[in-house]
Amino acid sequence: MKISDVDNDYRCKVVLLNDGVSQLSRAARLKLKLDGGRQTEQESPLFLTTPHNTKALQGSEVTLDCAANGNPMPEIQWLKDGESIDLNHLDSRLTRVGSGSLSIKDIRPEDGGTYQCRAENSVDSIDVASVIEVWRSPRFLEKPKNTVAVEKGDIDLVCQVEAEPQATVQWYKNGDLIIESEYFQIVRESNLKILGLVGLDAGIYQCVATNQVGNIQSSAELKVIKKFVEAEVMSMKSVLPADQAIASPRLHLSQNDHFSRGTPSAPLDLKAAIVSSRFVTLSWSPPKTSKEPLNGYSIYYKQEGSDRERVVNSTRGNLEEINIQGLSPGSNYIFRVLARNQHGSGESSRPLKVETQAELDVPGPVQRLEAKATTSFSILVSWSKAAKQLLNNKAMVTQYKLYYRQGDFTSQAQSAIVDSSATQYHVTDLREFTEYTFWLSAFNYNGEGALSEEIVCMTLSDIPADPPQNVSLEAASSASIIVRWEPPPKESQNGIITGYKIRWRPKGKGQSEMVTTDGSRRLYAITGLKKDKDYQIKLAAMTVNVRHGSGHVMDG
Repeated sequence: MKISDVDNDYRCKVVLLNDGVSQLSRAARLKLKLDGGRQTEQESPLFLTTPHNTKALQGSEVTLDCAANGNPMPEIQWLKDGESIDLNHLDSRLTRVGSGSLSIKDIRPEDGGTYQCRAENSVDSIDVASVIEVWRSPRFLEKPKNTVAVEKGDIDLVCQVEAEPQATVQWYKNGDLIIESEYFQIVRESNLKILGLVGLDAGIYQCVATNQVGNIQSSAELKVIKKFVEAEVMSMKSVLPADQAIASPRLHLSQNDHFSRGTPSAPLDLKAAIVSSRFVTLSWSPPKTSKEPLNGYSIYYKQEGSDRERVVNSTRGNLEEINIQGLSPGSNYIFRVLARNQHGSGESSRPLKVETQAELDVPGPVQRLEAKATTSFSILVSWSKAAKQLLNNKAMVTQYKLYYRQGDFTSQAQSAIVDSSATQYHVTDLREFTEYTFWLSAFNYNGEGALSEEIVCMTLSDIPADPPQNVSLEAASSASIIVRWEPPPKESQNGIITGYKIRWRPKGKGQSEMVTTDGSRRLYAITGLKKDKDYQIKLAAMTVNVRHGSGHVMDG
C-alpha cells in the first residue's frame, strides 16, 4: 500500500464477505521524519498492539498480542506475575509469535495469572498487563457415598467439587430436585445435610455440579433404619462394604425394657424457660428413680404435625437445661426429654408443646452483592434489591447499611448508610493493594433485615511508597558497575513488584541510558561505561500498574 498523505490518522476496516458486517480498528497516526534516510531522534517505546484480558478453556491455545515501536526499536519481554518468562526452552508450551506476541498451547490451570508485555529500549520501558482466567469443567474432589443412617438422626451427604468458574451444585432425590428447607440444607457450599431423618428419606441421592464449561453428576443410596441396640450398629459397621458409611445418633431402648434393665424413669417438670422466635431454652428436673448415676440426656423435638423428629444429646448427667436453636418463627414444636445411665435410655417425659414467637417482617438478604476495584483507594459495591421489600408500607426498604473491614476478622468493621433508592456505593479512602470484606443489610420500619453473604475485593496496586532498600554500588572493572539492592519494605510496596528500572548517565552532562529488570532480580551489572568517569545511577521499583515509584539516586 502506498501512502502519500502523512501526519494523519488511519484506521483498518474489516468486512465479512458473507453478511457485509464491518468493524473499524482504533486510529493510529502516521508521521514522516526526513533526515537523510535515518531517524536520529531517540524515542521512548510506544505500544501499537496490547493484550486483552482472556478467559480460556483448559487445553485450548491462547495468543496475547503485543507490538511496540520506538527509536531504538524496543525489545519485547514477557513476565508472569512479576517474573520473566523463559521462552528458550525447546519443550515450552509458551512461544513468541511475530514481533512480540505470546502464544500458550494446551493451557492449564497454573497458566492463569497476570501477564505483562514489557517494551524496552535505551530511552525507557513501558509495561501493559492482561489477565488470563483458565476455565475448566467441574471435577469431583469427593463423591457422595452409600450411607446407612438411623431414624431421628442428622446426616451429611458429602459432594465436594472444584471448577472454574465456581460450579452450581444441586441435589436430587429419586430424580426430583431438592428444595432447601428447615430439614434439607446445603452446607459447606455443596454438601446436603438432612435433619431428623425419617423412613421416607431413604432413596437415591444425586449430586449435579454445573458451570459454563460443563457438568458432572454422582449418586449414592441412603438407607434409613429403625432404632436398635447400639451393639448391633457396631457389628454392622464391621461388615459394610468399603463404599458405605453408617451414621447413628445415640440409640434408645423401648419403654417396656426401661425398668427391667435399670434405666432411669422419666424426667420431671419439663418447661420452656425462654421462648424466642428462633430458639427455645428448656429446663427440667431429674428422674425420680435411676439405679445408676445419670450420664446424659436426649432431647427430642419436632414441628407439630410432622413425623420428622430430631434429637440433641448431652453427655452431662447433671445438665437440666438446654438451648434448642434453628427453629422457625411463629411455629408450634413438641419437645420431650429422656435420661440415660450406663444401662441405656430411660422413659420419655411428657411432651411439651411450645409456640415460638413471631418474627417482625424485616427485609430479606440483599442478592447479587458484587465489588469491583476502581482505583488504588476505592471499590465500587453494587447489589440487587432486597427480598420482601414491597409487601406493605412498613415492609418497604428505608435504607441500606454497607459494612466493610480491612483484611481478616481481627480488624474493626466500618459502615456506611445508603439511600433506599441506590443499588451501588463507592467506598473511598481505602488502602492501596489491600483486601476488603463487604456485606450489606436492608432496613425497614421494623428494623434491620438479614445480612447478605460476604464478598472480598482488593484495591488496585499503586506506586511503591518507598524506594528499594540497601542499595550499593561496586566498580567491577574500569568499564562496569554492579548495582545491588533489596525490595522496598513489604508494607510500602503497594502491589506486586514486577520489575526495577535502572537509569544511569555520566555525572554532569551526558545522555542517560536505561534498563528494566524483572521483579526477582537483586543485582545488575551496568557495562560499556567510560573509563575514569563518574556516573549517576537511579533505581526505582515498579508495580503491576505499570508505574514506578520513588528511587535511590547514587553516584558511582
